[in-house]
Amino acid sequence: TLGLHPHEAKLFDKTFVDAMVKEIHDYVAVGETGIDYHYDFSSPEIQKESFRYHIDLSIRVNKPLVIHCRESVDDIYALLAERKSEYNERPGIMHCYVENWEWAKKFLEMGFYLSFAGVITFKNADMLRDVARNAPLDRILIETDSPYLAPIPYRGKQNRPAYVAKRFEQRSEE
Repeated sequence: TLGLHPHEAKLFDKTFVDAMVKEIHDYVAVGETGIDYHYDFSSPEIQKESFRYHIDLSIRVNKPLVIHCRESVDDIYALLAERKSEYNERPGIMHCYVENWEWAKKFLEMGFYLSFAGVITFKNADMLRDVARNAPLDRILIETDSPYLAPIPYRGKQNRPAYVAKRFEQRSEE
């Protein structure tokens, strides 16, 4: 994928846009992009501007979005809804999904996939497990978000793709 993570949105300018337009055809998706209000690495205004640009580019080149959404679900949804009629059938992925079922239904209705990382194994993730139980199986993805968000029993360690397979092996044995 090719995009500008919201932490780095402060780098969003004409030079970045020109480079992205030139290179995007060599990639399968646009992103990781989005809005992150948890950290103050880039201002909310520039994150929204960058996210709008990524949405527009994904529509223009007919490539899915990979969306980072942290403490910003209202704004993410509003910006996506503005362009809803222009998306293809599968507009992208809600990366490291951590919102509730009500939000999940809205994103699923727009055509997005929900991608779950190791957070779903944490003790305090009952709400997230409920979302995974209710979401259509053909719209769920599993990811590592390596090197972050290692699943139980690896929490606190550097995450690795092998942990996804290991976790499913453990579940099938239980």
